[in-house]
Amino acid sequence: MTSVNNTNRNAAIEALRFFSILQIAVWHLGKYFMNAGFLGVEFFFIIAGVFQYKNATKPTAPGVIVYTVNKARKFYFEYLVAFLFLMVCLHEGIFNSFSKDWVKSILNIISELLMLQSTGGFSGPLNYPTWFFSVLVYGGAIVYAAVRYYTNISIRIIFPLLFILFTAFCFNNGNDMSLEQWGVIGGVIPYSMFRGMIEISFGVLVGYIFFNYKQFFINNLHLLDLLSFVSLVFYCIIVVKSGINASYVFIFIPIILIDALTPGSWMSKVFKGKIWIWLGNLSFSIFVLHASLVALCRHFLHVVLSIELPVVLLVYLICLIPAAYIFKCFCGWFSGIMPVKVDFSSLVNKLS
Repeated sequence: MTSVNNTNRNAAIEALRFFSILQIAVWHLGKYFMNAGFLGVEFFFIIAGVFQYKNATKPTAPGVIVYTVNKARKFYFEYLVAFLFLMVCLHEGIFNSFSKDWVKSILNIISELLMLQSTGGFSGPLNYPTWFFSVLVYGGAIVYAAVRYYTNISIRIIFPLLFILFTAFCFNNGNDMSLEQWGVIGGVIPYSMFRGMIEISFGVLVGYIFFNYKQFFINNLHLLDLLSFVSLVFYCIIVVKSGINASYVFIFIPIILIDALTPGSWMSKVFKGKIWIWLGNLSFSIFVLHASLVALCRHFLHVVLSIELPVVLLVYLICLIPAAYIFKCFCGWFSGIMPVKVDFSSLVNKLS
């Protein structure tokens, strides 16, 4: 497991990263706790796009393959361990699946290990939240290539046009809410991959605006603070009780992120402690692990012991952060004692 250097991390952004992952974790325990908890994924993709713009436009930015390999190897070990742990938690279903069709079961495992879940030709993941990382790795690589090698045309024409087409398809002038889909558009475009790529691209546009016009936001900080507070309130309302209006989060999320990025903003003052950097660093572990905790809590507490779901939610939330911390520490320890290690340095150096 790769350690994370915290010295240059923005605490407010890490806080938002943590809360968006927590939102997704609650959503997966039970959809009755909030109306549109899945929108945490949108938040995360847009954050990824903001920093992808910053990384891809550096004079020393690496090539696409180096960038993708470096990104994947940061989280792959935890991804793998979480997948194996979930297989243990769901062992009865796994055995039944193998008894019916062991060939397909093995091939599904292979596709998940290669993070191919959202590429269109393979079954969905056992660790269902991790479709996100399939998009982040493969879709993110395509967006990165566009920003790295075709910056101007991507930001000025391609990304805005694709975003308009995508939101029109999803929301139909505000009459529909079809963001959370898993099919294939027109028989050729995997929906989840396209969704993630568009939202990462949208994040790139937000990053372009902020990093090129940062002084404007600093000069108008009071107005920005007011708009971001209102945006945060409306974002929470949509997530909790008004998912039909999900299209509006694409207005509110950029304002919230820009406020978090701007020095001296109310968000940078509220979320300024090292605890937020620590929680942000833990957010990935929460993300890959929480499907296992959902399975355990729902089975033993709700099904076996007949405990009401609000109480199950409370226990789940109490356990989530300590479990993720223990999981992260275990992965760090285990990766350190493994007798066989995969060394990517020669590949990365060759491709640099």
